[in-house]
Amino acid sequence: MHDIGVVGTDEMAAELADQLAAHGRKVVTAAGPGPSLAGCDFVFELSDDTGRQAKRSMLEALSGAISPTAVIAVAVDRTSVTDLSAGLDVANRIVGMHWVRRAGGGGVVELVRVEHGAGEPLAAVRAVLDELEIDTIEVNDRPGLLLDTLHLPLLNQAIQALDDGLATAEDLDLAAELGLGHAVGPLAAVDRWGLGSYAERASALFEETGDAWFAPPPVLRRLLQTARTGAPSPALNEGTKHEL
Repeated sequence: MHDIGVVGTDEMAAELADQLAAHGRKVVTAAGPGPSLAGCDFVFELSDDTGRQAKRSMLEALSGAISPTAVIAVAVDRTSVTDLSAGLDVANRIVGMHWVRRAGGGGVVELVRVEHGAGEPLAAVRAVLDELEIDTIEVNDRPGLLLDTLHLPLLNQAIQALDDGLATAEDLDLAAELGLGHAVGPLAAVDRWGLGSYAERASALFEETGDAWFAPPPVLRRLLQTARTGAPSPALNEGTKHEL
């Protein structure tokens, strides 16, 4: 059995370490890079600071603390893993991870291929997560999450349709749930996510890609302005009680 390092101090890091130990893996936990990780063949980097500079500094420190052949699986949000690892000795052994978790459990991990990297590190990380029965998908390195790329345009269109008076919020959600087979309607999803969080993700992806599909609809500015004035944050579909 190979040693596996788990770097991070939040709940997700603790859960992953417990799962690995329950499957008979020897786990080394650490708040950051250090000599305790030297014998690890895998390192899961799950620090909760997903900013580019913080992750870059973490990878630079890890590259000097781990085995020359160790694979690093690094949790990122919107940062390009290829750009993040550029110039590092460990660049060809880094795999990006987008952790998508759902309320009540479940979800998926997007495994991000580093451009021009070898396929073996990604396959190795996927094998470990498969062992833990954590669902994974493989994606190429591009801004944002694949799930955001698929989901955000639907949310934008649903909000615009509501503003245009095309249908009620309840019926728009029912159309997605009953007609498209979605577990949660788009307006209910935005309500659970929060307007501010939704607007931040959509705006960031629009700025990074220039793709109008991701641009938040104009009505969103009015809704957010209402919230900033101190009024209760508006709900798009108050009748829904779905879990994301």
